[in-house]
Amino acid sequence: MNCRRKREQLKALVISDTHGRIERILSLYDRLNDIDMIIHLGDYESDAEQLGDILETEVVSLKGNMDGSMDRQYKVMDTPCGKVFLTHGHAYGVRMSFSAIADAAKKEGCIAALFGHTHVAVNAEENGIRIFNPGSPTYPRDGSDGSYGIITADEDGFDASVVYFGGPAKRPKGGFLRNLMNYSDGF
Repeated sequence: MNCRRKREQLKALVISDTHGRIERILSLYDRLNDIDMIIHLGDYESDAEQLGDILETEVVSLKGNMDGSMDRQYKVMDTPCGKVFLTHGHAYGVRMSFSAIADAAKKEGCIAALFGHTHVAVNAEENGIRIFNPGSPTYPRDGSDGSYGIITADEDGFDASVVYFGGPAKRPKGGFLRNLMNYSDGF
């Protein structure tokens, strides 16, 4: 995605669905280079606060369904390339389709939508909007050993990448019925 603005670079660690387990992020953080901030996309927001305190770094966070948020809570974050839409994703039906989250991001004038909730990493495009989910570092649902994301934004563009702890995901076999059983909590 190309940018027209000319500003400095932003590099952020993007995580979601830590669910009370931040050990991997703590051990990972020191090995990452030039991270400006952490973006925590929900489940659990208290983990985000704890990471900010321990690592003494800026953390942008929001609540997920496991934090008691049942509405379409979101934040719009400015980057050197343009606005980015942040949400947990549960209220946008992200398990079935990315159209609602892409529409919401577009309505806010954003170039990308970052979300969590599914515990499955995604790096795609929907209706001209970058759709990005870092997966879960602690409770992945994609057959991987967990993942996180790195985003960079500068005058040349916006980039997002998924990084796996133990190699790429090995998707479990199954289809509609397996999906129903995995996500029978209704969110």
